[in-house]
Amino acid sequence: MLSAVGETDDIRGWIHFTFLTIPEEEMGAFQKQWNNYQTDTMVNVTGLIGSQLLQRMDDNRQFAVMSTWTLRDYYTIWQADGRGPLKKYADFENRYNMRTSSYSPAAFTKQKL
Repeated sequence: MLSAVGETDDIRGWIHFTFLTIPEEEMGAFQKQWNNYQTDTMVNVTGLIGSQLLQRMDDNRQFAVMSTWTLRDYYTIWQADGRGPLKKYADFENRYNMRTSSYSPAAFTKQKL
């Protein structure tokens, strides 16, 4: 909407998604670990605007973690640190069908739709 009216100065940041499938027997531990990480660690991460754990309704084993950052650089530093809540799952990405995708909202303002 902002782009449509030429108001693009405030469009910035970085949105990162991590998708994974958690086996039934690990779902409880995964959700508990995520909740603990959110309340204990994520509150002090520089540049992080927020993060959400999303779960599919039609297949409750499938999750998406969405994190929103003020700058891509902050995400890059945090990811390189390797202490994120999904590190354990990244080490076994095939087991968890892990995949990622990132977007820059500002890049979308440069597209002609």
